[in-house]
Amino acid sequence: MTASDEKTTFPAKHSEYARMREMLRSNSSLTLGAGGADFVAVPDEVAEILDSVLSVLENGDAVAVSHRSQSLTTQQAAETLAISRPTLIKYLEQGEIPYEMRGRHRRVLLRDVLDFQSRNRIRRRERLDAMEDDVDDYRPVRDAGFSETR
Repeated sequence: MTASDEKTTFPAKHSEYARMREMLRSNSSLTLGAGGADFVAVPDEVAEILDSVLSVLENGDAVAVSHRSQSLTTQQAAETLAISRPTLIKYLEQGEIPYEMRGRHRRVLLRDVLDFQSRNRIRRRERLDAMEDDVDDYRPVRDAGFSETR
């Protein structure tokens, strides 16, 4: 599968997605085999991907699988983060995301982009929680200073 190839799968009407997910989540080791041939152990990361795919299909949504190389261009990294390329460049120059120069071009590791995304989500959640606490501190007591008119 090349970087531009994408495979989309639509859910089947009568499927056993829930049963397959239960099997994936069991603590026993998962193996894969075909027609009495040798069996191969399924790695944990593959089982996690299968679980995610089955969850989406179980909800009736389609799943698209595409290839991502380990090293991304700034445009690919920006698309992964759903931000503009200039915003990504700002984060790179501020040291938020490590990068390396290859000639005149910046390259970013996918792992670093995903780490940044995770850190950003955590920071955003913490800020929202703090804002919610602040609002609770300043919220007036219900109906304080008001009198009933009816």
